[in-house]
Amino acid sequence: ARIVIFTTSNKERLEPTLLCLMDMKIHMGQCCFEGFKKLASSYLGLSHDNDSTHRLYPDIKRLIEGQAVPPGQVAEALMKSQDVDVALQGLVRSLEMKS
Repeated sequence: ARIVIFTTSNKERLEPTLLCLMDMKIHMGQCCFEGFKKLASSYLGLSHDNDSTHRLYPDIKRLIEGQAVPPGQVAEALMKSQDVDVALQGLVRSLEMKS
């Protein structure tokens, strides 16, 4: 048995035959600051108990709350480096470019 996971930010652009092959479709919505903290905890080992875990959290909170951000975009930025500062600075740059 195999599990295959597809992600997309625009389901309407997928081939209908591909959609028919999928047994389950889950809408994940946009990433909020709480979701970001959970991803940062998973990918970078940061605590998600409060808003002051890292000096960049206030900037990230402001940027995420001001726009629609897919969780995949956040995860992609966090996976680019195991260094917390580098990963979070990359996320801030990514969010600033989008705003």
